[in-house]
Amino acid sequence: MKKIWKNRYQILEEKGMGGNGKVYRVWDLHLEKEWAMKVLEEKIFGGYEWEEERMNELEALKRISHSNFPRIVDAFEEENKSILIMDYIKGVTLEQMIAKGPLGEEEMVSILLQICDAVLYLHQSTPVLLYLDLKPANIMLEEDSHVKLVDLGSVAMKGRRGKISGSFGYASPEQMKVQREGSLLTEQSDIFSFAITCFVCHSYYKCINTIICSNFVKCIICT
Repeated sequence: MKKIWKNRYQILEEKGMGGNGKVYRVWDLHLEKEWAMKVLEEKIFGGYEWEEERMNELEALKRISHSNFPRIVDAFEEENKSILIMDYIKGVTLEQMIAKGPLGEEEMVSILLQICDAVLYLHQSTPVLLYLDLKPANIMLEEDSHVKLVDLGSVAMKGRRGKISGSFGYASPEQMKVQREGSLLTEQSDIFSFAITCFVCHSYYKCINTIICSNFVKCIICT
C-alpha cells in the first residue's frame, strides 16, 4: 500500500476493515488535518460485482448531510481503486461500550434517540435510503456521546432486490431471504435491526444476542 494518495493524503495507520474496503487514518498535507480514508477493493460482494457496491456507497454518501453521519469531503480513483475521504471519527463503538457493562438509563436513551433520528433521516430522504447494517459495531460515540453511524457500505435504495446485506444476528429475516426469494427491502429491515440493537444495549451481552437472534432468524427463514 502506497503511503501518499493524490499527492495529498498521507497514511498514518490502518484502522480496520469496513463493509467493502479498508479504512485508514490519514493526514491531509494541504489542510494539515486528519481524515479517514476508505479504499474500496475490487472483489465479489454479496453475489454482485464490486462496481455496484462501490457506486452504491459513494452515491449514498454524496446524498447524506446529517450530523449523525460522517461527511464525505473527497472522492477519487487511483491505481484502479476508489478512494473516499471523510470525517475521522474519534471515539469508541457502542459495541466496545456495552462490552464493559450496562449503560446508564439516560445515556442509553440519548444514544438510541440519536440513532432513531439518523435512520429516520435516511427513510425520509428522496429516494428513500435504507441503512441495512445497524449494529453496535457500526455506531461510533464521540467524547460528548454524540452518535455517528459509520460504514455505509450496505446502504441501498428502498425496494432493492436480490442482494444480501447486513450482519447475521442483526439483519432482518427479509434481508436473509432476499437472494433466495427476491424479497423487497423496506424501512422495516432497519426497524428490526434497531430493535435488536436496543436489546443488546439493554442486556449488554453480545453472546446472548448472537445465540437467540441468530436462531430466531433461522427459524423464520426455514418456515
